[in-house]
Amino acid sequence: GMVQDAESGTPLPGANVKISGDGSNGISTGISTGVATDLTGRFTISLSPGSYRIAISFVGYQTFEDDLELALGETRVFTTRLISTNLPVNPVTITASRRPEKALDAPAAITVIGPKQLEARTVLTAAQHLQTAPGLDIVNTGLVSSRVVIRGFNDNLARSLLTLVDNRIARAPSVRLTALQLIPLTSGDIDQIEVVSGPASALYGPNAANGVVHIRTLSPFDSKGTRISLAGGEQSVALGSIRHANTYGNRIGYRFSLQYYEGSDFEFIDPIELQARQSAISLGASPDTLLIGARNFDVRNIGASGRIDFRLSKDLSLVLSAGITHGDNIEITPTGAAQVLDAQIGYAQARLRYKDLFAQAYSNSLNSGKSYFLRTGEVFKDESSLSVIQVQHQAKLGIRQRFTYGADYFHTVPKGEGTVTGRFENRDEITEVGAYIQSETDITSRLSLLGAGRVDYHDRLDAWTVSPRAAAVFKPRPEHTFRLTYNLAFKTPTAQDLFSDILGQADVFELGQLGDVLGFSPTTDLRVQGLISGFSFRSSPNGNPLYRSPFASLAGLADSDYIELGDPSVTRVMWDVARLATVEGLAENLAATGLLSPDQIVPISEAIDAILPTEVSGVENILKQLDLDDQQFVEVSGPIDFQRLKVTASRTFEFGYKGVVNNFLVLGLDIYQSNTKNFLGPFVVGTPNVFLDPGTLNHYLVESLEAALNDPANSAARETLLPLDQLDFLGNNDGSAGRELAGLVSTGVASAIPFGTVSPVESFDPTAVILMRRNFGDLSLWGFDVHVSAFLSRHLQLGGTYSFVSDNYFENVDDVEDISLNAPRHKAGGTFLYSSPSGRYGLQGGIRFVDGFRVKSDIYIGKVERFVVIDFAV
Repeated sequence: GMVQDAESGTPLPGANVKISGDGSNGISTGISTGVATDLTGRFTISLSPGSYRIAISFVGYQTFEDDLELALGETRVFTTRLISTNLPVNPVTITASRRPEKALDAPAAITVIGPKQLEARTVLTAAQHLQTAPGLDIVNTGLVSSRVVIRGFNDNLARSLLTLVDNRIARAPSVRLTALQLIPLTSGDIDQIEVVSGPASALYGPNAANGVVHIRTLSPFDSKGTRISLAGGEQSVALGSIRHANTYGNRIGYRFSLQYYEGSDFEFIDPIELQARQSAISLGASPDTLLIGARNFDVRNIGASGRIDFRLSKDLSLVLSAGITHGDNIEITPTGAAQVLDAQIGYAQARLRYKDLFAQAYSNSLNSGKSYFLRTGEVFKDESSLSVIQVQHQAKLGIRQRFTYGADYFHTVPKGEGTVTGRFENRDEITEVGAYIQSETDITSRLSLLGAGRVDYHDRLDAWTVSPRAAAVFKPRPEHTFRLTYNLAFKTPTAQDLFSDILGQADVFELGQLGDVLGFSPTTDLRVQGLISGFSFRSSPNGNPLYRSPFASLAGLADSDYIELGDPSVTRVMWDVARLATVEGLAENLAATGLLSPDQIVPISEAIDAILPTEVSGVENILKQLDLDDQQFVEVSGPIDFQRLKVTASRTFEFGYKGVVNNFLVLGLDIYQSNTKNFLGPFVVGTPNVFLDPGTLNHYLVESLEAALNDPANSAARETLLPLDQLDFLGNNDGSAGRELAGLVSTGVASAIPFGTVSPVESFDPTAVILMRRNFGDLSLWGFDVHVSAFLSRHLQLGGTYSFVSDNYFENVDDVEDISLNAPRHKAGGTFLYSSPSGRYGLQGGIRFVDGFRVKSDIYIGKVERFVVIDFAV
């Protein structure tokens, strides 16, 4: 006989066929035997003549039972169609193997969020549907914005997760930002969401190192009708959507969707934005037009999409789809928050399927509109695009061997009018090509072996990567699956990692305030520059680092001229600047902290001017580098050359189990061990700054100032400066302020001025402090995900998850930097879902626990406290 799905007619391999007889007719003598159907759903059993009871069962289906009479020499052939229980204990998925298969058969950890779960929640974005999936880490960064990854390594762009919608990459093209709120679809469009945990590069390419989230939408053939949704709530949230689908005959189907929502984002003021805004206003900027710190907390989004399905024949189908989203909100970026205004993301896609051949072509585009960086007020343009062509074919050799193979072409075009990739503009395009093959062999009805390999080429890195994959799937019974997998996955730098040229913060050290006393405004900006060619630093024949200075004009040089560290002539210029800053600001600073009274500012400033030497000798230079963790300078010996960015490699071993007990209880366990090399770290400062050495400066000033104060000609100044000798924690009350003043100057004002930057040859801005990414590290960790679902009836479902990772913060990796997963070590959740027998109403609820974790992602450094979220819906 043959066992099939009653609705689709699909064969059900691995179905249990059990035969029993009691000898009641005097022919059979009592028997109990059984077999499992093969890959085509067929089975054969040889029996003696007699009366029997046949029972056919399959996970997720109602058991079929019937009486059977067999005469001597009789052959009986029949087809049994099993009826689904409508319990999603073993749904069909396509993401793990890029072909349809039951979830229990998938060679990867896969979670399916089905129609009932989707229907139970009203959400603003698809990210809210993912909160209870095992292994997922979600950081909410605003009312509608979030960062979603699998098994950690989150960052402010969530680039380690591959997000697909109907096989289409749904990320912002050049930065790979996974912004789920900008995907143009409504909740009513979604059929199911499939989450594959762990590496998937062997089939999907270099940038699926941690997993895949695949959102599959409904065909208009399966969802005819009109659906309208309205919602409202706190934060002034209002949402409305409409979806309509219909068919022309049985060959053409269409649907269109429209959604609008608005709200008020959580109000937060970045202190750095506020400081920069106040500084700009003090210099004459108009508050009404100044974009620095001009946050607009109004969130708006309107999206539209459409789809036409052509079922041209039984074996040939064509799907055309397109969509666009227009939105306003605040997004975080590696260099600070950005005000997103009138931004648009659009796509157009064509998918063709003919028998076992699948081909598609699509294009994603982004237009950043009137968006600007909030820390600098710089308007940026990002009009990047991604064009993709993919072909895949499947072939079978007999009933035990299957091959899946294909090729991919990706072309990324960053375009920003020089505001994002700056001087790399028009030479920053990236082409990636890849090909793959996967072999699946059913050794027996219980054991399957899988092997896959993929090769990719990145034209700007001139790098080839090979991604192997191997898996063994063992099914002692159809409802229990054990698997052992190995994956080597890769992640390539984004276009912005390679080609960025962005102002991160203007006049980061506020040197411009010296303009009043110098007659010009020296400036050192903080910039982001990509590492497509690496960074190299120059040294003098003596081995001393060469630097460039915004004060170079005082020495008769240009900002782009190189200066040898310790050059006495330039050190004298440094002292001139430091002396002016001391005379102008030291007394005022002491008064601001309450150590002096306001009426002492002028006389003490005049006394300092009278005795402070106009020249110094024997004073050296030192190098310090800005540490983003604590916003402090740390002394360094010299600059370090940086290689061009590399591909990050992740090797993962995984053991998994998934099973169904008594056709209602689904259990899952995934244990993994992962090793990552050449981790692409967060932004760090790679350029040291030049300072006057406090030690040698203090030594010279003590002698000079003591001599000056002992000179009778300076008796008035000596008397005026005595309050410095009496300062708490500083003064020694010896009757002279020489040592105190020397200490205040050498360790305070003078040592706080960065006089130059040791900048690389490749730097576009000679004096800028450069933020850059670098590859480093060899990180190993292990973890596990546990999940359980109990389908207590067709109407009541309970679920629970728990995830653990061995390490989520790695200190001083390679003596370079700390690395954080930006994810918790522990997280757990529970859900329940109930629908009434009539289907007229439903209840849904959940609880989610996230342990606290440390964050280190570019400029975002701190800690997320542990939290619990409870939700309930009717």
